[in-house]
Amino acid sequence: LRPRIADKALMVHERLDPATAPVPLDPTLVARLVEQLLDNAVKFTPRGGRISVVTEPATPAERGVRFAVENSGPAIPPADLPHLFDPFYRGDPARSSGSGTGLGLALVSAIARLHGGGARAHQNGVGVRFEVDLPAPHHA
Repeated sequence: LRPRIADKALMVHERLDPATAPVPLDPTLVARLVEQLLDNAVKFTPRGGRISVVTEPATPAERGVRFAVENSGPAIPPADLPHLFDPFYRGDPARSSGSGTGLGLALVSAIARLHGGGARAHQNGVGVRFEVDLPAPHHA
């Protein structure tokens, strides 16, 4: 993605919390999840925009990690937010670049569920934040 990031003059920031405990994950699947979220952010962030990659502990009630990608792209209509992770769902054509199949975020959601977690998206004031929770297994 580096050439596309450079071509669009995007600023990418990392905020990786060192307090986040390790979680056993399938590295190939999680790499695909991260790639899909970053590809989506690069696609929809305007030239000169900002992308943030964040890891943080999952909610205090659950052990695990929350992975988030924030972008300064255009707002997503509230009615579209619950459907973004549905297979083949494509939101407002005016927001979409006309490329893609509508499977990238569905794949993100499926990989999160395979790890016992989930994915969601919400407006963050200047764009969109996509979050994935990957819980640590509970030991009996």
